[in-house]
Amino acid sequence: MFGFLFGKKSKKTKEEESAKRVQEAVSVPEDYKFHLTVYSGGKETYAFDPSAEDINRAAEVLRRSCENFVLIQGASPVKNIVFLQASDFDISDGCAYVQAQYSEEDEDEGHNYGKKVKLSEVSDIFCAYTEGRVPDLSDWEHIADF
Repeated sequence: MFGFLFGKKSKKTKEEESAKRVQEAVSVPEDYKFHLTVYSGGKETYAFDPSAEDINRAAEVLRRSCENFVLIQGASPVKNIVFLQASDFDISDGCAYVQAQYSEEDEDEGHNYGKKVKLSEVSDIFCAYTEGRVPDLSDWEHIADF
């Protein structure tokens, strides 16, 4: 309540400062087409216009912990898919859960879809996305609208 008197910052301010530091630390190219984010061990790393090798290495990070995730997003949606994210690697079956955020240009809402796939398929799906090919979401689970 009296944090402003004693120099304490609100949680929101700390989060805003953290986001600003991350933004400043990442040099974003002006003309990138794709942005790959890898979260592992509490840290995020980034690659712009990742190669197939970058994507394969990123997918392997999923194997290290079920808390790790990999996200790829285009500078603009690819055939209405805003981003793809892989997470929740299960060592028992070698699968990860891939999510796709889909949004029609003329819709106010979007949709999230998900599917459990083999780890090798994660790389294939992400590489195809960078080549302008998207997965057929008709057999994916509809997770939620937003």
